[in-house]
Amino acid sequence: MREFGLRAMVRDFLRDRAGSSLYTVTILVILVFEFGSLAILYTEQFAPGANITTAADAMWWAIVTMSTVGYGDQSPVTHNGRLIGILVILVGVGLFGVITGFMANAFLGGDGEAEASPQSSDNTLALLQEIRKSQLSQEKTTEELRKRLADLERKLEIQ
Repeated sequence: MREFGLRAMVRDFLRDRAGSSLYTVTILVILVFEFGSLAILYTEQFAPGANITTAADAMWWAIVTMSTVGYGDQSPVTHNGRLIGILVILVGVGLFGVITGFMANAFLGGDGEAEASPQSSDNTLALLQEIRKSQLSQEKTTEELRKRLADLERKLEIQ
């Protein structure tokens, strides 16, 4: 922040909304993972019959819950733990859905900018002109074939 300045970072953040929102969602995933792990560990660690008793158990539970895999090997046993689980599931599913959307968009290559560029319009116009020429050529060929067919029909009638 010292090198670039807070204003420049905010300006870049607002200018590139798609990239910035991906960073924001990634940070939110990390925060939900971290705070979900800490909250479930704090709630479940000393509960009787709990199976989330270590930080590793809590982190495993959080990532499995957020990603909707849900193996069932780690699960909260207290009411507060289950409430935390509900929040982690709802927020995690939403965030993973957004990340999946970003990935699908990246794979499909749809950033929207190419469609709006003038070069794209020029390419479209050239393609339309080429199609029109091809269509005219086909119409001319079809007309020539009709004439030949009519000539052949007349010759057959004469014979």
